[in-house]
Amino acid sequence: MKTIEEIFALIGASAQPLPPGNAPLASCQGLALAEPLIASADQPPFDRSSIDGFAVRADAQPGKFQIAGSILPGETAPPAPAPGTALRIATGAAVPENCALVMLEDSRSTESEAELLAPPSHELIRKKANAIRAGETLLPAGTIIQAGETALLASEGIAQPLVHPRPRIAHITTGSEIVPFADCPPPGSIRNTNSPMLRALIESAGAAAPHHSHVDESREALAAAIEAAAPFDILLVSGGASVGRHDHTRAAFESLGFEILAHGINLKPGKPLILARKNSTLAFGIPGNPASHFAVFHLFIRRAIDLLMGKTPAAFAVATLEPGAPIAPERRETFRPARCRIVSGKLQAAALPWIDSGDVSCLHGANALIRIKPNSPPPQPGSQIELLPCADSSTPFF
Repeated sequence: MKTIEEIFALIGASAQPLPPGNAPLASCQGLALAEPLIASADQPPFDRSSIDGFAVRADAQPGKFQIAGSILPGETAPPAPAPGTALRIATGAAVPENCALVMLEDSRSTESEAELLAPPSHELIRKKANAIRAGETLLPAGTIIQAGETALLASEGIAQPLVHPRPRIAHITTGSEIVPFADCPPPGSIRNTNSPMLRALIESAGAAAPHHSHVDESREALAAAIEAAAPFDILLVSGGASVGRHDHTRAAFESLGFEILAHGINLKPGKPLILARKNSTLAFGIPGNPASHFAVFHLFIRRAIDLLMGKTPAAFAVATLEPGAPIAPERRETFRPARCRIVSGKLQAAALPWIDSGDVSCLHGANALIRIKPNSPPPQPGSQIELLPCADSSTPFF
């Protein structure tokens, strides 16, 4: 059986960033820039007023001034006012050369005269290029576009940035006992929890919603569903990953020309995992239990999505174990759902109650996976542990 590090290496060798393309800025949230953003002009492009008030000559002193006019945003800056005169100025308006500003709050005025109660200040001017200089790198390649990055791109007039696209993902559930989650399952059947969970995880990772379908236990039906879902960059098959008479995922992959890179991993939950490849497509055969899906997604599938999108996969972190559900010794490397938080600047985590990999309740509030080494004494509260943050979780660390 493979180790998780060996699976990481196989994914890293197979999941290269998708070829970049231009996409509308409004649809780029969560995508990685494929080229740096270089400033085309100074920002601000001219000296701008940061206040509503008055512009006077820089060497002026407090006192009374005749109002000689006004400057509004969008207007070209006029010459500096003559000694003893002032110009009304609005926030964002261009400041004349050799001028300083006085805030409206530090003045008394009529229509024709202003009494300035404070000395004029250069600090009230947003100087040309004090935020951005032309030719400066604003965003390096690989930057993930969020709200602030969107504003920077918009400030440069980039309507369609060059980005790595969202991967196309197909997800197929298998099993004659599975019914849609909105249905009432008859005796012997269970609701489909894996499909809505994977969709939520995939979308929170920044990828588009997967194409979903469901098939029965036959190899032929699974192979037909895979062909019907193409094209895709990642293929996920839930169930049928083990070696029983009704487990056909590996055979379906092989019948369609997929190369099996790994089948079986020294991991709990998720031991029967299948990793396969055909050309540039990565396929995962995921053990059917929901806790296995949760662990396999965060360990491996999320890694593949990140790499395809030009992102850096999440790294393991070190935390202090808090009192929580008991942790038993394990024969295989084990990843337990946990709730992690930051206390006084330090990462702390508590294991969540665990029954088995078929238990859905253990995933409530899980925002990390605690790594438990095999054949070792289980960690105790207060000890240092290794964990993998689940960055997409709705449960924050704070």
